[in-house]
Amino acid sequence: MLIFDFNLYLILAFSGIILLAYQNHYKNPLLYAAGERNYLAAITFGIAAVGFALGLQLSLQRSGIPENAFNTAFFYSAFLEELVKCLFIFLLLWHFQIREVLYDGIYYGVVIGGAFGFVENTIYSSVFSFWPMMLRTITSLVLHMLNGGIFGYFCMKFLFTEANYKSWFKNNVSAAWTFSFFDWESSSNRRKRYLYLLEGFAISYIAHGLYNYFGFVGGKYLMLLPLILVYNFILVEFIGAYAKSSLPKFALDLIELSIQDYELIRRYTKYELWLYNEQKFFKKTINLFQKVTIQRSLYILFCIFLSVFFLILYFYFPEVRKSFFKKILLYEYISIFIIYPSVIAISIFFAGLVNPEFFQRQVLRVPLICVLDLKSKNYQETTMVFYLTGYGFYAPFINPEKLHGELDLNFLIGAKEFKGLKGLAIWINENKNEAPSANSRFSVSGALIRFNHYPLSLIFYWNWERWSLRLRNFLNLI
Repeated sequence: MLIFDFNLYLILAFSGIILLAYQNHYKNPLLYAAGERNYLAAITFGIAAVGFALGLQLSLQRSGIPENAFNTAFFYSAFLEELVKCLFIFLLLWHFQIREVLYDGIYYGVVIGGAFGFVENTIYSSVFSFWPMMLRTITSLVLHMLNGGIFGYFCMKFLFTEANYKSWFKNNVSAAWTFSFFDWESSSNRRKRYLYLLEGFAISYIAHGLYNYFGFVGGKYLMLLPLILVYNFILVEFIGAYAKSSLPKFALDLIELSIQDYELIRRYTKYELWLYNEQKFFKKTINLFQKVTIQRSLYILFCIFLSVFFLILYFYFPEVRKSFFKKILLYEYISIFIIYPSVIAISIFFAGLVNPEFFQRQVLRVPLICVLDLKSKNYQETTMVFYLTGYGFYAPFINPEKLHGELDLNFLIGAKEFKGLKGLAIWINENKNEAPSANSRFSVSGALIRFNHYPLSLIFYWNWERWSLRLRNFLNLI
C-alpha cells in the first residue's frame, strides 16, 4: 500500500478514534501524579512488544511446524503475541512499582494492548486489501485492548498478594508450629499468586486464538468476531467494577490481609448486608435499568439505527449496496455494518444502563447457606458460611480469639455432610458490639479460616448447588 494511499489514512483514523475512545473509557479517575509518565511508558512498552512478537514469529517459522489455520491462529499468532504482550504488561507494572490501586492494572493493560494493536494494524495495512483491513481494524484493536485489560487485572492481583501475617501469629500462637505453618502458607500463597498470572493469560489467549481462527477460516465465521468482543467487554466491565471498589494496597497492608483474604471478607459483609435488608418491612424497589444520561441513550439509539439501516439496505436495496460498497464480501459487510454497530450498542448498554444491584439482590443474592461445626482443642462453635473457596472462607464467631491451632471443620450443605476437613484461623475480627445495621465493614466478630488442603469434593458440590440456585432465582424473575 502506498504511503499516500487515502485508504491507509482512513484505516489509521478509525484506529485512532477507537483507541482514544476505549482508553478514555477505562482511564482511571484516581490516577496519581506519576500517571502521565507511566502512560507514556505503557505506550512505549506496547510498541516494543510488537517488535518482539514479530521477531519471535519470524524465528519460529523456521522450526518446521506446519502453518495451517489452527497452528497459525493458536500458536504463531495468539500464543506468541499474548505471551509477549502479557510479559510487557507485567514488566511495566513491576518495574514502575504500579501496585497501589487494583484498577490501574486494567487501565495500563488497555493502554499497552491499544499501542500493540495500533502498530500491528499499521504494519498489516500494507498486506490486506481495504475491507478485510477495515474489519481487522475495528475488531483486532479492541481485542488487544480488552485482552490487555484482563491480564493487567490478574497481574495486579498477583502483585497485590504480598501480605505478611507473621505479626499476628507471633502474638497468638506458639513458635513451635508457627515456622512450619509459614512454610506451608508461603508455598500455598506463591502457588495462588502464579495462578493469577496463568488465569489472565489463559483467558486472553483463548479469546485471541478463537478470533484468529474464525478470521482465517472466513465466510460466515467472520460474524462471530464481534461476539468475542462483546464477551470480553462484559468481562472487563465486571472486573473493572470490582477493582474500583477494592481497597488499595497500602490499606490491605495496614490490616495485614492479602487480596484473597479481603475478597472472602467482603463476600461475607455483602451477604450480611443482604440479610439485614431482607428483614426490613419496607424494602427498596430495585429496577433492572439505571437512570442514564440522554447522551448515552442517544449513542445506543444511533448504533441501533446504523445496524437497522444497513440491514434494510442489504435486503431491499442490493443494487445500491453493491454500487457504494465495491469489492466487499458478503460476510465482511454483515460483520462491519450490521453486527459491529450492534456490538457497540450492547457495549454501551452494559457499560452504564444495566443496574448491577438488580442482579446482586435479585439473582446473585445469598445463594446458599452452609452450616459449619468447628472444633479446636478447647473450643467448639456452630456457625454459618455464606461463601466458600478452595483458599478458605470467612465466618462469624462469638469468640474468634479462642480459635487456636489446627481446627476440625465439618460442613453441612443441604442434606450432604463433609467431615474431616482441617484449617487454621489466619485473621480474626474481635468486634463484640454488633452494629444496629450491617453497613459497617465488620459488624460482628468473626475469623478468616484457611484450609490446610484443597477440599475438592466440597468446593465442587458447593459451586454446583450455588449456581443451580442462582439459575432458579433468575428463572423465577422472568
